Amino acid sequence: MTQQLVGSAANVVMATSKIDQLTELYTCSFCHKILEDPRLLSCSHSFCLKCIERKCCGGKSSIACPHCHEVDKLKCPPSKLGKDKTAEKFISFCTNEPESGPNEIRNKIKYLRSVIKTECVTKKIDFDEKLNEIETATKAKMDAFKIDVVSSIRVARDVLDHTEDDIINSRLRNVSENVDKEYQSLRSQFREEMFQVKLRKRRLAEISDFTNNTILSLNAEIIEIEMRVKGTIKRLTEVSRMLDETSPGCC
Repeated sequence: MTQQLVGSAANVVMATSKIDQLTELYTCSFCHKILEDPRLLSCSHSFCLKCIERKCCGGKSSIACPHCHEVDKLKCPPSKLGKDKTAEKFISFCTNEPESGPNEIRNKIKYLRSVIKTECVTKKIDFDEKLNEIETATKAKMDAFKIDVVSSIRVARDVLDHTEDDIINSRLRNVSENVDKEYQSLRSQFREEMFQVKLRKRRLAEISDFTNNTILSLNAEIIEIEMRVKGTIKRLTEVSRMLDETSPGCC
């Protein structure tokens, strides 16, 4: 009997502890009272509807959760805020007058356990959903980032390829221009040298013609002189003969 009473007392203490914990869990962090008409923010934390209205209708268009500091943008008055049905059930359970007897305490402890289990499952489901949303969003961002990186790499490669082609083409153009300039310079030099050669040939031809003409003229003069000399010798021979014939000792 004593052991049953001790066990019952322990169960009562445990139940009271659980109730205290749940009471703290379902206390509004704005007014520090038991939740009244509890409503859920996007972060899944519950607050009194009046407290939420007071916060978002006080000149602010957003409200920050005091637990996780997540900011929600809400209109005044706030709409489309879901009710925290688990909190409503707990508050309804706590506000009813408890009946006496161990069976009622056991039933309440069993109910509290179910409430706690439901709350844990709900929180886990919300956590899993948010985790899935984060993973999906992260994967989408990673995919987009990967596409951007691949696109940037392709653009960089195209730029490098074009740059290399431009550099090669520029160098080829410079080489071609230098070759053309050198060719034009050599061609100009060749033409100048050919002009000088032709000029020298013309001068040599003129000198050759002048020399030939001079030689012909000198030959003609020499022939003329020879003929004059022969004529003079002939006349002198005749004069000498005539003198010999007319001289007195010629008998």
